[in-house]
Amino acid sequence: MSQQYKKPIIREGDLVNNPFIANLDILVNRVGRHGVLEKDKDGDYLPAVVELEYESPVRFYVSSKRRMVLNKLSSNAAKLLQWCMQRFDNSKDWFWLNKAMYMNETGVAYNTYKKSVKELQDQCLFLKTSYTDVFWINPHYFFRGNRVRFYEKHKGVVQLYKDSTKND
Repeated sequence: MSQQYKKPIIREGDLVNNPFIANLDILVNRVGRHGVLEKDKDGDYLPAVVELEYESPVRFYVSSKRRMVLNKLSSNAAKLLQWCMQRFDNSKDWFWLNKAMYMNETGVAYNTYKKSVKELQDQCLFLKTSYTDVFWINPHYFFRGNRVRFYEKHKGVVQLYKDSTKND
């Protein structure tokens, strides 16, 4: 490319509606916030309610360094990683890889599976535990749940980046 590729000027108002939302159902749980009250339209104070998604997402942490590692993955290793991320338990930094289920659902051969697991370990995305087919996940890259809450008991892991509660 001789010219530098530039992002176009995008006017969001011209985009109208995302066509993918036509059949989108987001299931939520309505949860009361303990000890927090909100005024309703009549001025009465009622317990505050927050709606949380029923399905817990896996968060992918983004930076160019992380992207470089993930972009090096072969298509088979990327497929295995994606499948595993959908199977992670909430607020756990380890998981059991059900290889029979993976191979059955994806049609991947055992040798391809083994190579993909090795590749994910070589890229330091997974690490074997002392249990068969149980791996540590690398929370630098992804996690299901709240990393801050999960790792706050580990001294020095959670560090304040910015305190927006204080006025300068």
